[in-house]
Amino acid sequence: MGRKTLFGRMGPLDLWTYDLDSTIGLNVTFRFMCMSKARAKGTKFENEVLAGLKNIWPDVDRAKAGNPSNDFHGTPFPVEAKHRKRWEIPEWVRRIRVAAGGDNQWALVVASGDRRKSDSATLMIVDWDFGQQLLEAWDEWS
Repeated sequence: MGRKTLFGRMGPLDLWTYDLDSTIGLNVTFRFMCMSKARAKGTKFENEVLAGLKNIWPDVDRAKAGNPSNDFHGTPFPVEAKHRKRWEIPEWVRRIRVAAGGDNQWALVVASGDRRKSDSATLMIVDWDFGQQLLEAWDEWS
């Protein structure tokens, strides 16, 4: 068994090679991403939000890691997904407003830290003016 450590975008990537049968030269390589539980939880939540967004905008995709306050591209406005135990809504709103270039069209999707609990919630937060535009569009549509 040999071990090599490479460094990828999201941190160290460990490659483990197991020589299962040296007589026939068969070996298998396993790849493990070294990711914190918090980051893994956030990535999983971003993928859940992505699935919902794809129902509306089929070409939407996740943005690259480290993109400031806009987790997706292919949406007409910035969308940020947060899955945290402690919500810091004023700070998150400040950041997404900057990402929106001062525009009021943005969305913040926020989930409770532990969604297994009965009082957990997943919410979408939008600017009041943008929310009114969405409600007016809903009223005209229905």
